[in-house]
Amino acid sequence: MTQMIEALLVYSRLNTKGAEFETADLNVIIDQLQSLEIAAIIEDTNARLIVPQKLPSVVADVAMLRQLIQNLVINGIKYRAEGVVPEIVITACDVDEDTVKILISDNGIGIKEELHETIFKMFKRAHSRQKYEGTGIGLAVCRKIVEKHGGTIGVDSAEGQGSVFWFTINKAKEAVLV
Repeated sequence: MTQMIEALLVYSRLNTKGAEFETADLNVIIDQLQSLEIAAIIEDTNARLIVPQKLPSVVADVAMLRQLIQNLVINGIKYRAEGVVPEIVITACDVDEDTVKILISDNGIGIKEELHETIFKMFKRAHSRQKYEGTGIGLAVCRKIVEKHGGTIGVDSAEGQGSVFWFTINKAKEAVLV
């Protein structure tokens, strides 16, 4: 119940104005997440977080962007087959001169195609609470964050074949470390 209340508070706070958008270096954010917020889950699961290329800087509310990436990475680690070491790969590709698509791929259990849209709604889950704990709010939070940034979010996945969660966001005009 405590988890549910905390998750609802996070979601409701997204309705407030939030911080000013600023230039944020995705590489720095991921390094910080890896060494702070998600360090314990990475260590406990022996997960591998791979960033094969330098990621771009984007324009964002940095706290929201951190929450978005953290939620997607933790889901990639959590929803895995038993005995499988989680592997999360984060990449980026240009959509156009102003927009970039961030892709977070995992080697997890995957999601049935008919649930690809549903999972971004509040309290909707693709997998049972008995096997995978959680509140059913995390991906709704992700969608809300992406929409506040003027982007879109989605997933490409097949059951048993892992998932690629992606979102679009505006690129920074010049790189500045945040």
